[in-house]
Amino acid sequence: MALLDGKGVITSVNDAWTDFALANGGDLERSGVGVSYLEACDATDDPTARAVADAIRGAIHGDLPAPMVVDVACHAPGPPDGSTY
Repeated sequence: MALLDGKGVITSVNDAWTDFALANGGDLERSGVGVSYLEACDATDDPTARAVADAIRGAIHGDLPAPMVVDVACHAPGPPDGSTY
C-alpha cells in the first residue's frame, strides 16, 4: 500500500510495498516515498496505468463516484522464498 498526497506523490508505503519492490529488483528511489505515482503512471502507454492515474486525479478533485478495484498485472518473479504476496 502507498499513500499519496494531493498531488499524487507517494508520502508513505507499507512493508509489503517495500518488500515487493526489493524482492523483485525494484528501485525505491523510483517507486518509493517522494516519487510521483501519477508521473509513473503517465510515463507508460499501459491502459490500466492510465485508468489508475485518471481515478487518482478524480479522487484528488473529489470526483470519484464509487469505490473502485483495479487488477494490476505484475510481471515479477515473486518473493525469493517462493511464497506469495
